[in-house]
Amino acid sequence: MRNKAPRKAGWRFGNFLRNRSGATAVEFAMVAGPFLFTLFAVLEVAMIFFGSSALEGGVQEAARQIRTRELQMGGGGVAEFRDKLCEEAVGLISCGEKLNVDVRTYEQFEDADLTPPVDADGNPAAGQFNPGGPEDVVVVRVYYVWDVHTPFLGLILGNIGSSNSRLLLSTAAFRNEPL
Repeated sequence: MRNKAPRKAGWRFGNFLRNRSGATAVEFAMVAGPFLFTLFAVLEVAMIFFGSSALEGGVQEAARQIRTRELQMGGGGVAEFRDKLCEEAVGLISCGEKLNVDVRTYEQFEDADLTPPVDADGNPAAGQFNPGGPEDVVVVRVYYVWDVHTPFLGLILGNIGSSNSRLLLSTAAFRNEPL
């Protein structure tokens, strides 16, 4: 049995370049579109997941300022809460007009309204800001409008209005600490 020398990669590539039949180009054209769509869809879903995680972490840390009553005793309002939220939710979440804050106070946990914060057309509704006093039940909801950029993926992932947008929502419910 004779040992054959391994074929060089350059020989295969040269053979590919000399082939003029076009079958490879046609096959690539048939596969490239679905492949690129799948690649971009996976990246977009991963970005949405990481953005949602960043929002969740920011809400938990910012809500702590209300729960410990540090925000209320310092005379802070929605601007200070948003600043703390934006400081904690670094990365994929921008703190512009797409970020909405809704902080409401209730007598008991059973009274809390957790319906989605959208109007009849599916667009985000304006939030309130009432951090409450000692031992009040507080529900902090922060929602962010995430624009889906991958073509046709917005039809699948979009969940607000008729746009290619997804509403990311993070909620924290707690009882404020006593005096």
